[in-house]
Amino acid sequence: MRRAMNSSASAFAASFNGSNARSADVCAEDICSPYGRLNTYARLTTGRHAMKGPLANSDNRPMDFEPLPIQAVALSQQHFDQAVAISDRVVSEPRQWQTYLNALALFGFQAWFAEQAPDLALAWRHCSLFQPPYANLIEVAYGLRVNDVKLCLISTGGAIDALVKLPRAVVDLANFRAHLYIVVRVLEEQGQVQVLSFLRHDQWLAHQQANPLHAEPDWSYRVPVQWFDQNLHRLLLQFQCMEDAVQHTDKSTEVPSWAELQQDLTERLAQAESVETPLWQLLTWEEGAQLLTAPALVDWLYEVQTGQRSLVLEPEPAESLLQPVLNAGAWLRNELDELNQSLGWLLLPPLAELRGADSTKLHPSEHPSTVQPVVEDLELIRKQLGREGTAIPTDARCVYKALTLDDQSLGLYAMTWLLRDEAGQPVEWVLLLVLKYLAPSSPHCTVAVTVKDQTALLVEHRLTPEGDRNSIFAQVVGSWDETFQVTLTAETGETLSLPPFTFSRSELA
Repeated sequence: MRRAMNSSASAFAASFNGSNARSADVCAEDICSPYGRLNTYARLTTGRHAMKGPLANSDNRPMDFEPLPIQAVALSQQHFDQAVAISDRVVSEPRQWQTYLNALALFGFQAWFAEQAPDLALAWRHCSLFQPPYANLIEVAYGLRVNDVKLCLISTGGAIDALVKLPRAVVDLANFRAHLYIVVRVLEEQGQVQVLSFLRHDQWLAHQQANPLHAEPDWSYRVPVQWFDQNLHRLLLQFQCMEDAVQHTDKSTEVPSWAELQQDLTERLAQAESVETPLWQLLTWEEGAQLLTAPALVDWLYEVQTGQRSLVLEPEPAESLLQPVLNAGAWLRNELDELNQSLGWLLLPPLAELRGADSTKLHPSEHPSTVQPVVEDLELIRKQLGREGTAIPTDARCVYKALTLDDQSLGLYAMTWLLRDEAGQPVEWVLLLVLKYLAPSSPHCTVAVTVKDQTALLVEHRLTPEGDRNSIFAQVVGSWDETFQVTLTAETGETLSLPPFTFSRSELA
């Protein structure tokens, strides 16, 4: 599992504070569902609506409170303009139209959710619609979250068919799987959106076991509309009930060789009538699954289909036998391997030791003029984030590296600490990145910072000379052994890829 927190500082702080927002209006006693300890009665107050009544129990008897009436959410002209802009980045007209509907469905669902569940935060910034290479291939809006509950929106226009088209990727591949699949109707001519029904992933599995559906040739399932629950009260309740019981056991699919995948795809695209030919007409599902779980190849395909790259083979990136990895868990043990030290990374002491400390005693091997500004900057960073609502624990550890990109001097701080549960047990780790311009050089270059995991872009921000501050912040939260790839790109195109950041599970022993 991974989450991304946005920067620059004010947006970063607001996102950080809002990501764990929970409603205090739910009272549940020993309730039973496949996701949590739910049993007899619960009460949920969301927006102007309140409900009270028995919930589904372990034998799946239906809840008997009144359904929440389907309400039309009005769309604004800005929503339509944004939907057009999003769809324009997708290849071929049929996909553009579906992406357009998906975007309107997202905007309408945002408004509906804000009204019905004002105490919960819908995280939408990492939705697939804002990742054109994937929006180009998977025709739903996935990547939405309410805390740790993952959502997938299925948009439909006009009348509801007896069967709902559900892409195979979002149910069969762990990288894209959701906990809830929500059907949203887009009434484009009326400028309205309606949230209609939902299906939990565990219910999907139960239906598949009882009455298996076979995937269509276009890599999708045709799901009976009766499988979806139209009671929107129950949908709202899921966000309260599922949160504490969501299991983070899905593992990303192993990515096969870049060269092998690209070789096969290049040959088949060359034989196709157009590079826009749907992949299901060129590849088997097994081959398609391999492609979808290889982000670098998905990016390459998108660039080929949009004319940014020619259809030629590229060599597989060579991997050095000494390729460094930055293991954040080792920092907490006051360790940084010799290879990364030789590459210029500096491990700083815990924040508590930095305050008022003598830099020559902290790092006697380093010249004071080198270490002291780093120490002072880190303390300023801590204070600044604290004022904006992000408290950094005193036992957090930080590594630092001075960089040069396009003749621009930069400093990069990477901090880590543990997140613990109520019992004090570590459950996740935090990676906080701070990139800043370094004196004495005057800022002249815009630098983009991107953070990716194995499947998606999590964070992308820009440090600009015209800004009112000389640093930007980005934060992600990861599970054990999860890796994050950080890349810096100057406006001239010059790129610097940093060693992957990870937190080895063995560090918890």
